[in-house]
Amino acid sequence: MPENLKHYEYSVNEVPPAGQLLALSIQHVLLMVMSLGLPILFASQVNGTPEFAASLIAFSMLAAGFGSIIQSVGLPFIGSGYLCPNLCGPSYFSLSLSTAWVGGLPLMRGMTIIAGMVEMAMAPIIQKLKKVFPAYIVGLVVAMVGVSVIKSSVTSFFGLDFHGDAILSTDIFIGIFSLFVMVLSNVWGK
Repeated sequence: MPENLKHYEYSVNEVPPAGQLLALSIQHVLLMVMSLGLPILFASQVNGTPEFAASLIAFSMLAAGFGSIIQSVGLPFIGSGYLCPNLCGPSYFSLSLSTAWVGGLPLMRGMTIIAGMVEMAMAPIIQKLKKVFPAYIVGLVVAMVGVSVIKSSVTSFFGLDFHGDAILSTDIFIGIFSLFVMVLSNVWGK
């Protein structure tokens, strides 16, 4: 690791200086807020009611909070002991969406519960699997996750809900603005 980055490295029980702690706290909160876009997108893709979307967002926030607490406590065989935000990520989004379309929400919930149990069971051996999954394989998997959400991203970018919908200029403006914010953040945010 370069010497100029060593002063940003902390162990589990160390507390960063107040300025860095505030910046990291804001970053974690913004990351969790940003991740609430996936439940909104999910609710719109399964034609859920506004009440369904609101309850999905509320339960996603509760699950993220409880998951972060469980992750950071460091219980035996559960969590790492690090305070990491546990949030709704895109990893299972396309599969969850496909499952909800085919078998409804009960099938999707069951799939999510089973996937969570498999992840919990595999957590203790993940460090040993790093030799089996080199960086280029992990990169390929991350790229495949990105490719899997292209269809829903494009339909959301243009504000399309149904086949034959008209493309509104406000939807395109919001999509282009969001894309520019993401690109500029990646280019100048490092």
